[in-house]
Amino acid sequence: MSEVSSRPASKHSSLVNFLNASISDYVPKISCKLSEDILGCIASVYCKLASTPSQDAESVTSPSHSVSSSSTFSPRRRNDSWSPRYTFDATTSPRRYPYQKENSEQNIGMIIVPRIHIDAGKFEYASKMLETIRSLIQRLEKIDPTKMTHEEQLCFWINIHNALVMHAFLAYGIHDKRLKSTDMILKAAYNVGGESVNAQTIQNSILGCQSHRPSLWVRALFTPAKRSLAGSTARHPYALHHSEPIAHFALSTGTFSDPPVRLYTAKKIHHQLERARTEFIQANVAVKKQALLLPKVLHYYAKDAALELRHLVELVCESTSETQRKEMAQLQHRLRRKIDKCVEWLPYKSNFRYVVHRDLAE
Repeated sequence: MSEVSSRPASKHSSLVNFLNASISDYVPKISCKLSEDILGCIASVYCKLASTPSQDAESVTSPSHSVSSSSTFSPRRRNDSWSPRYTFDATTSPRRYPYQKENSEQNIGMIIVPRIHIDAGKFEYASKMLETIRSLIQRLEKIDPTKMTHEEQLCFWINIHNALVMHAFLAYGIHDKRLKSTDMILKAAYNVGGESVNAQTIQNSILGCQSHRPSLWVRALFTPAKRSLAGSTARHPYALHHSEPIAHFALSTGTFSDPPVRLYTAKKIHHQLERARTEFIQANVAVKKQALLLPKVLHYYAKDAALELRHLVELVCESTSETQRKEMAQLQHRLRRKIDKCVEWLPYKSNFRYVVHRDLAE
């Protein structure tokens, strides 16, 4: 009798274990999907508000009066207001990156956002989307990134970083005091699993990438690192098992020199990042009469990846088009020296601009 009664209990126990295992396996996938949904919603606001720019693409406007709703930033900024009050213009076109070839395929169908502007006619749409975004962001409080695989964490944090910065620009806009505005944008935080996480934290402490904006990494040199009780430098609880320098080609802080914003998925994350690196190199590397011009983002990537300049140049040569490789060979022949001796770094342009990848623009 006892033997018979133990069988259902055993089956029940097996079923419970199976369900618990299934749920625990599924939760990280939900977390990644949540990051995709948040980025998708915020990107859709940028794309929906796209219009033909009526003023210079590099200009910005000062804030006017606002109609606000409660903030989605927290926990420290719980009382801040989200104010869709800044000029926002965008264009959909195969427009060039700096030094990019006119017929580059990488830029076709992307949304170029050179300024922020929300007029009265589009305010209602932006406000409704904000409600959806807010409800999604609140779910982040119950997320535990440490339960994810490395690929899932990488995907999650890249999407959250880009969504957070884009959201912050919508909330705070661009002020005349550019540095103050930058600090405000990159210190805006989401509550993820009970931890207040901002863009700087994601870049530096979680992904292990130094900031693209020079003012921020220079300041970091003079900021004492947090130390644990044992005296060693404290590691962020959400830090990846190993740093991912290739994430440089996925992170955007809304500047002219940053890569496009695109959606990343855990299954394809490594392929997507390699493709993003290749497309960034092809779009931003140029050969002039006396030099090979490289974007500053490549410098930051090489430093974090511990790449010597000659190895970085080899990577550039492997990633460029056949036409670009011929131009580099001609430059080397013309100057009669190795190509890595011809490198000049392009300055990092911190002017506001977003490029939204065609996958998010659809």
